[in-house]
This record gives sequence, structure tokens and C-alpha cells, in this order.
Amino acid sequence: MKKILKYIPLAGVGLALALLNSCSENDDHQGASLVKNYTPYNITLTVNENNVTIDEASILEEEEEELVYTVTATIPETSPVDYVIDLVQTGGSADAGDYEADVIVIPTGLTSGTGNITFHPSGDVEGNETLTLKAVPRGNAVTNDFVFTATITNDYINDVMSVSVDWAGEYSETDDSGVQTSFEFCDMDFDLYILDSDMNTTDIYAESGDCPETLDISGLPNGTYYLYLSLWSNPFSALGTSEDVPITVTYNQDVIGTSGEFTLSEIFNTGSADGEDAILATIEISNSYEYTITPEVAD
Repeated sequence: MKKILKYIPLAGVGLALALLNSCSENDDHQGASLVKNYTPYNITLTVNENNVTIDEASILEEEEEELVYTVTATIPETSPVDYVIDLVQTGGSADAGDYEADVIVIPTGLTSGTGNITFHPSGDVEGNETLTLKAVPRGNAVTNDFVFTATITNDYINDVMSVSVDWAGEYSETDDSGVQTSFEFCDMDFDLYILDSDMNTTDIYAESGDCPETLDISGLPNGTYYLYLSLWSNPFSALGTSEDVPITVTYNQDVIGTSGEFTLSEIFNTGSADGEDAILATIEISNSYEYTITPEVAD
């Protein structure tokens, strides 16, 4: 019956007594009596650092994805029951997008347990925020007056929109003698550019010769821009074929979460001549970091 007791919280001691009485006819009930008369220990909670000020932008600048503080709960002696402590927000303007707080458990047979308070960049423009967490034990356990406080400053705002344009695929041709040949669309060489509202090239472009071509958009003033694709060379243009070459655009803005994908299938084909080009999407930038990407033509 000790295995059953191990998982019974303080609030369920009465149920534990009923199980003990029903499972052993020869039990002298001393063990049940000890649990019934058990007085919980006072739980002491400490944290490695308190009353902290968190510079949200510096978390990623230091190549970290999160900032962690560890809370330790201790009791003076081992207990026949688990101790469970919640860290509950009792004040401040921070919310679940800014932090996570673990449930702390001191398991049966141990005298301590730990849990983390984890902060991560939310990607939202929120201004300075505060947070107050209080330790709230479950059952009839008691704790010291543990309170954790934090101030979050300097919002992390990611203004980088990553864009990838891919035209991977293949088609096959069969000649008069019945020999079939497969061709890879990636043998075509496209270059990718960001144009301003006057259709002039900006200094953001990709001419690597890779398939896909990728680029990062950042640092541009608010306004209207265009995602522009130009065919640099097409080894299939002399074959006299006109197989559509699907162009897939994928975009993602880390932390803030703006993302999407679309495919344009009738802009280029295997007969397209070198130098042909097309606008794939309109890009609207506002507040220096908010992007709205609208496909020019979508399936």
C-alpha cells in the first residue's frame, strides 16, 4: 500500500485511510493513524534571483531563446505524500505570451523539488510590463510568504521577413524513337529582387544561382514593395516545350509569427525566354516591422 500513498496529495488523506483499512485485515492501523495525524511541514521556497529587470531584446541578442529563473521548494524531512506548489500570477501586466511558470513538486521520499519561471520574447509591442507570482500550495500544506517579481523592458521586435522562392520539379519528354528524358526545373536560373513602389530595385536581392533563392527583408521604410522574379537563363527554351514551372513562395517572420505560402503555376514555363520576369507578390510594410504579403496571382 505504500505505492498507493506515494501519489495521494494532501487533500486526499481520507481516501488513503479507507484504502488502507480495506486492504489489510492484519494491519494494526498504526500506519493509517500516523497519516491521519500527520501535520504538514512548512515549505520554504527560494529563487536564484528575485526582483529582476529583464531586457527582452537582449535575450535574442545574446543568442538565447529564453531566460530562466529556478525556484526551489524544500521541507525539513521526507513526507509520506507529495507536496505540490503552484506559482500563480497575482499582479502585473505580463501575460502567458511573456512567461511560463512550472508546477513545483516535492515527491514522496524527497525533501526538495524545483520549477522554472521562463521568460521569452513575445514579439509584441507592449511597453514596460511587470509580473508578480505567488506560491500557492495545494491541499493543506503551508509555505513561507514567497513572492517573485519582475519588470520586462525593451520589447524585442523582429523586423526580418525571410522569403524563399522555389521552382523545384521535373517533367519528361519522349522522342520519336521512344526514349524518355527527364528534365529538372531547377536547371533554370532565376534571380529574386525586392522592388520599391517606383519599380526600382532595392539593395535586397538574391542572385546565388541556387534553387530555391532566399532573401531577408529588413530595414526598409514603411510603404509598398514588390517581390520580383527574373529568369536569368533557361536551358530548355530551345526544346520547343511549354511545361508550366510552378513557383512556390514561402515567407516567415520569427517570433512575431507572420508566415504563409502560395504557388504560382502559370507565370513561367519551359519555353520562357531568358530575361522574362514577373511580380510574384505585393509587400506592404507598416510600423517598420509589420508585413502584409499579397500574391499577385494564386492557385
